[in-house]
Parts: sequence; structure tokens; C-alpha cells
Amino acid sequence: MKPYLLLVFIFWPVFCQSAIRIPLKKFPTEHNRISSYKEHSKWKREEPGKNKLVHIYDPATYGLVGVGTPIQFIPILFDTFSNEIWLFNNECTSEICLITKPYNPSSSNTSKIWRIEYKQSYKNLNMYGQYTVDTFLLGDFILDKLEFVNIRRIEWKGTVERLSLETFAGQITLRFPAKTRGTDFMAKLFSRDLIEGKSFGLRLPSFNDGDGRGELIIGDWDRQYVNESLIDWIKVISDSYWEIIADKLVYGSYGLAEQADMVVDTGLSIIVGPQVIVNNLFKSIGNSVNIIPITITSFLSDYDGYAAKCSESLSNFDFLINDRHYVLMPKDYLLPIEGKEGWCAFGIAMANNNYTRSWRLGDVFLSKYYTVCDGNLSRLSFNDYLARNNQTRFSAGNFVSLLEI
Repeated sequence: MKPYLLLVFIFWPVFCQSAIRIPLKKFPTEHNRISSYKEHSKWKREEPGKNKLVHIYDPATYGLVGVGTPIQFIPILFDTFSNEIWLFNNECTSEICLITKPYNPSSSNTSKIWRIEYKQSYKNLNMYGQYTVDTFLLGDFILDKLEFVNIRRIEWKGTVERLSLETFAGQITLRFPAKTRGTDFMAKLFSRDLIEGKSFGLRLPSFNDGDGRGELIIGDWDRQYVNESLIDWIKVISDSYWEIIADKLVYGSYGLAEQADMVVDTGLSIIVGPQVIVNNLFKSIGNSVNIIPITITSFLSDYDGYAAKCSESLSNFDFLINDRHYVLMPKDYLLPIEGKEGWCAFGIAMANNNYTRSWRLGDVFLSKYYTVCDGNLSRLSFNDYLARNNQTRFSAGNFVSLLEI
């Protein structure tokens, strides 16, 4: 066989790649625990003297990605809400960097650091770094000269317990198109004609899954979970986020929202809603159920939430989208708390500011459905793993607005 024909044969899977398959792994259950609320002494909270409980629920959407030459395998969070690609640098001395497997640019022959400084501020931390270019290996697919942010320093305001539990060392955005400063992963992937379809399919592991495994497919989706003839496509209303409109959101017989913005957020473990609405919801639940306030942590943020006895009789959350019902039963949204036997955290919490109007759908919602996002036609779908049946329709008689409580 001629040498050049041999090379074509060897690299044929790379040249003909039409989809990238990345296994996803969920963090171990011991990460989901409750403990006394402790802060760094340098940071002060509104109620530092109170022994408030913290419940830790890490995102489930991380997978191993190869970076550099030779390859360094880095645990990465795939996030549909964020707008950057970043990796922790091995020289980062912040506590959160030391407990992960960070990126070492000096060990890569293909790494190039641009001396452009980067700073990003979140509610609980500030991140500092530099723009960097290197080669990425995703599944069996090689993407060279991909730009990302090389995080060298973090000013952290989170809880001490969470600092010892974060286990991934980077983030890749799945927004399409993402409004970023050069680190637009999805747009670059498709603009180079490396992937045929501008779509991805997402199977997130449920909190109830035994093995905690899932999969991300970029460029296609898994037909064993989706019957194309039954897909109910939902229009995406934003150029920056995977954002849709829900006709109604109901808890039991109480209306939470109508014509509400919903954003798919795979970097979030729970569901986060507007402060006033969620606060009124728990006031209503608290009238008949004993609930306790807790802080729920999910990656970069802390959220005010509540816990109740797992055995309590609670109602379903019903999302009406495109005249189709997506129902979360208590077994879907109650998250068992290790170390506090018999208690469960609600998988829904309040946004950490009072001006947020949209709902963010994290793993508690997404893990129940196989999610397909189509960037070409600006649409997405949530698909049952089993046939949906016995749906309950809304009626004007049982729709009571919690906004009026």
C-alpha cells in the first residue's frame, strides 16, 4: 500500500467525523451533603453568627477532555449558560485550583499564551487569567488552535466545605452562538466544517441513577432516545442563550408563572427562579409542611432554598410548553441530604438577586429528559425516555397565582 493511502486510512475516522461523543460523569454522592455553614474569615455574610445549613449539589455535566501536546486529560464542565472556555492553570495557588487536575501550559508543545489579560466577576468570586491557544481532544476528535482563558488566580467568596469538593478544572460553553471574546467553542467548531450538524444531544445522569453516567453528542443526537417523528420542537427566542417561553408553570394547583422565560443551564444542578415567586411558593408550602431554610450551592453560586422531610406529601411541578406538559414529581425534585437522614432539599431555589425574571433549568429538570438543541434552526426539544401518557390538563378553575400571595 502506498504511504499516502496508508495515512488516509489511519486518519479516516478523524476526517469523516460527523459527531463528537463525550461521556459525562456525575460527581459521587458523598459530595451531596449538609453541614454547618462556615465561611472564609476574610469574607462576611449577612448573618455570620447563625448556624445556617449548607447543602452541596455539584453539576453532573463534566467529562474528560484532552488538552495540549502531549495530551493532558482535564475534567471539564459543559455549560449551556456561560459564555467562555476556561481552564485552571497549574500555577494557580487559590484553594479551589489545588484540588482539581489543572492545565499545565508549560508541558504542552502546542500551547501559546497571548499576553491579553482577562478578568471575570461573579457573585461569589473574581477570576483572573490570560487568553491562551492550544489543541483540544474531544472524544476522538482533534480541534487545534482553540482559544480559551487560562485562569491563574481566583478570589473566592464561597463556603469552605465547597472548596474541598469541586473536582473539575475547566468549563466549555455550549451556547450557540455565544457572545464571547474569541473563545466561542460552538461557532468555531461548526465554522471549520468539522461537524456536519449544528446541534447537540444531551443525556444527563439523574440524581437517582446508580452509575451516574451520561453523554454529550455534538453534531447529532442519539436516536435510541429520540423518535424524530415525535419530537416537539420549541422555538429558541435568544441569540445568546438556549432560552424558551413556557406557557405556564404550576405547582399543584398554584400558578407560579405564565409566559415565563426559561433558560437551559447544564452548569446548574437545580432549578433557579425569580426571588419573589419562589419565596411565595415556599410560604405556601410552609403553611402545611414543615420546611427549613438552607443554602444550596451549585458550582459558582449559593442559592437560598428549603428542605423538608422526604416522606412529606408534596405536589408536582408542571411545565406547560407548546401545549405539552413536562412534569416533575417529588421523586424528581427532592434531593436526599446525606448526614441528615430522612430530609431532602427541594431542587428549586431562589435567584441570588431580586431583578432576575427568567427561570434557569438545571440538572433537576434536564436529567429527566433527553435534550436536543438545534443551533441551525434555533430550536430545542425535551424528550421522554419513555412514552408520555396520562397527562393532566390545566383548567381555569385550578390555576391560582402565587404572585398574589
